[in-house]
Amino acid sequence: MGNAPTLDGARFDNFEGFRDEVNRALPLAHPWNGSLDALVDLVWDLDGLTWVNAARSRALLGHDETARWLESRLGKVHAANRRVWELKLARARRGEGETLFDTLTQLIGEAGVALTLVE
Repeated sequence: MGNAPTLDGARFDNFEGFRDEVNRALPLAHPWNGSLDALVDLVWDLDGLTWVNAARSRALLGHDETARWLESRLGKVHAANRRVWELKLARARRGEGETLFDTLTQLIGEAGVALTLVE
C-alpha cells in the first residue's frame, strides 16, 4: 500500500491509550477495539510502522500495565484458558515474563510489518 504510519508513545500512558493511538495513526476502515487477536489483521497490509518514543512505551506498557490489563480481562477468559491467564498475571505482578509492549511488537512482527522503534 505504500504507507508507513507513526505511533507516538508520548500520546498514551496505558493500553487503552495505545488503542486510541492506533485508531488515530493507522488508516482504518473501522476503529480497533483493542483485541490482540485482531491486531495482526489490522496491520498486515502496512509496508512499515514507526513507533516513536518507544522507550516510554516500553516502560509504561511494562509489567505493571500488563498485570492491570490481564486482571481487567480475567473474568472474560474462557475456563479452558483461565489457569494460563492466572499464571501470566502472577508473573506480571512479580515483574517477570512478557509485557504488553513485548506482545504488541511481536504481533506486529508476526504480521510481516517492518517495525522501526525510535527510542
